[in-house]
Amino acid sequence: MKLFGTRVHNAVIVIAASAVMAVASTGIAQAGASPFSYGVEGDPAASWRTEHDGDGNGRLDTNAGLALAGLAGAALSSQQVAKRDVFAKQTGRSVAALSGPWHLVNIHSEKCLTVSGASTANNAGAVQYTCDFLSPHNEDWYLEDVYGSGDYWHIINAHSGKCLTVSGASLANNAGAVQYTCDLSFPYNEEWVLENVSGPRASWHVSNAHSGKCLTVFGASLANNAGAVQYTCDYSLPYNEEWAIRY
Repeated sequence: MKLFGTRVHNAVIVIAASAVMAVASTGIAQAGASPFSYGVEGDPAASWRTEHDGDGNGRLDTNAGLALAGLAGAALSSQQVAKRDVFAKQTGRSVAALSGPWHLVNIHSEKCLTVSGASTANNAGAVQYTCDFLSPHNEDWYLEDVYGSGDYWHIINAHSGKCLTVSGASLANNAGAVQYTCDLSFPYNEEWVLENVSGPRASWHVSNAHSGKCLTVFGASLANNAGAVQYTCDYSLPYNEEWAIRY
């Protein structure tokens, strides 16, 4: 298992305590003694990673990552499995690394994350819109376990095949979420961490691995086509930083 895989440079990893984990037949990890903790030199999000590792939030600790991997494989319907298999074949991705398709539904607005105008272009903005299951399925997203650890995810639009990312790799609040051709290169702004914030598979923070900020809807808007942006994570009303992952 990789804590960071090949994506981290100049990393200093410290094992705080041995973690004993068992994976049930569903693929969902059982709680271990203690997660790993680590520090990273020269990484823009190092302070965020250090702050949140092992504190029960589940953003980056290994146990939570495996639990998310359980979500990835535990509850796909036959329809989802069929769609996933076709998508994997069309895009050359590993079926084992893919979960979905899923809708990412904002807890505050009850609207789905989608790509504006069903665009297939790089830098097309991510917005929220009334959920549907209609062609061209630009409200459908696949979760790709980037390193096989359940810690870092690509969020891939089913229509465009492009990855959710933060425009310009910005670290600023209110920087727009857009789609872009998927890659595995620095500064890893196409990678996301999922944090279960309200019980088993109920709602999630979707935080950018580069900035450490959460995907949210600008201004807590309830309107169609309101833009998706990143913002400092919080746990307060109106919960516009929380997302349901369902289909």
